[in-house]
Amino acid sequence: RKQLDVLYQQGLNNGVTDIKIIDHDEIIKLEPNINDNVIAALYAPNTAIICPYEATLAFASNAALNNVKFIFDHQVKKISFDPDYFIVDDKFETRYIINAAGAYSDDIAKLIQDDRYTITARKGEYLLLDRSEKLFNHVLFQTPTIMGKGVLITPTVDGNTLVGPTAFDQQDKEDDSVTANGIKAIKDTVLKTTTKIDMRKVITTFAGIRAVYQDDFVIEPSY
Repeated sequence: RKQLDVLYQQGLNNGVTDIKIIDHDEIIKLEPNINDNVIAALYAPNTAIICPYEATLAFASNAALNNVKFIFDHQVKKISFDPDYFIVDDKFETRYIINAAGAYSDDIAKLIQDDRYTITARKGEYLLLDRSEKLFNHVLFQTPTIMGKGVLITPTVDGNTLVGPTAFDQQDKEDDSVTANGIKAIKDTVLKTTTKIDMRKVITTFAGIRAVYQDDFVIEPSY
């Protein structure tokens, strides 16, 4: 409950004015399949879900229509600097570089002698359930821990239910395998939110690697 107060104040500080803390009875009215021992929740009625794949394709299509040139499967190995622009791999000239390399963004920064960052690779595993397990109307987060937002339950635009992610730090920035331990961790942790999801209805599993640096994104210039 104290953590909700912190998050509530954080939201107000960020200009989110329609959030409120609701109690047990109001939560049950909104989500009757949640655990009955729920105490309180931070309710944000303006949040919504989208399809991340369609959104990404739309952004890419818009970029292409605006003459963005895409270069795929190219590993950046060298960045040099002329007084007026960067030169990438002795091929590409640009006035600005946006480092959005995820778990490898520290390696990219080092190419311009910026060694302030050390990125930790954190694996997050998910379970996608059949449409028969559509039990919730909202995205449900547990209160966050030091490892992040924790295991959530969210409906998808296609009518499925997505559960996850885990949060395991690892050295390997490429290992996005789904593990037995990860699946068990999700199934055990989601019981805090609900006992009514049938985990036998999982239709697929997947994992991703997210970049972790201290406790937030870094949005600042290197020079």
